[in-house]
Amino acid sequence: MKKTLLLLTASLLMLHPLSGAENLLANGDFEKWSLLEGNPPAGQPVNWGVGQSSSKPVRMPGFARSSDYAAWMKPGDKNAIARGVVNGLTSFELEFYFVAEDPGTPTARSFNLCLNEKSSQLPSVNLRLVQGSAPGRLTLQAFDGKRWQNLAEDAFQASVYNAEKNTLTTANVYRFQLKGNFDGSGSYSIAYGPENGELTRVNDAHYFQTPLSGTGFSSFSFIAAMSQAGFGVDNVSLK
Repeated sequence: MKKTLLLLTASLLMLHPLSGAENLLANGDFEKWSLLEGNPPAGQPVNWGVGQSSSKPVRMPGFARSSDYAAWMKPGDKNAIARGVVNGLTSFELEFYFVAEDPGTPTARSFNLCLNEKSSQLPSVNLRLVQGSAPGRLTLQAFDGKRWQNLAEDAFQASVYNAEKNTLTTANVYRFQLKGNFDGSGSYSIAYGPENGELTRVNDAHYFQTPLSGTGFSSFSFIAAMSQAGFGVDNVSLK
């Protein structure tokens, strides 16, 4: 897994230069795309790096409020989207909306988010969703460098995506926030909940795949390369 993430992250950031010096990420809402092909249309969201894969992100109808389009991540080799941050941030807030399918087992993943520090191409924070205690329930986990740790058990309901119609037949939309403190010691807090509902908070998490050096947050990726089920992301912002 470490080797795969290392090669994937390097590939993404070479494909698309680091950008996003302001609070709001340009095209974080996935309204602009290029190189769209096929049905459903797959290609590259403008201002995002994509993995070197035949399985590109799909432009799907938006599922967050006031959104026309979102990105659907199909499971596949090196399928991912990434953004870089010009200035290494030691304090930041990343927010987005997502839907995720049930990957089928407690060890298989659908949604996968990685946050990287400047000094390392391996993720500092590595989050994934796996099947929870029953089909249709999803648990959020963080990798601590040795094993996966539960952050939120059975906290999410799976969605169902119809590839032929490029639409969600079951839509459980969630809002997700991650507030990071990437100084030398390091911690992060998450908040999650239904799109228009109250957020549940998990404070002061210290699960890092690689130790922080204090150089600051440099990039993040939504990765489907190691997923057994798909997921969608919409309205991504960074403050």
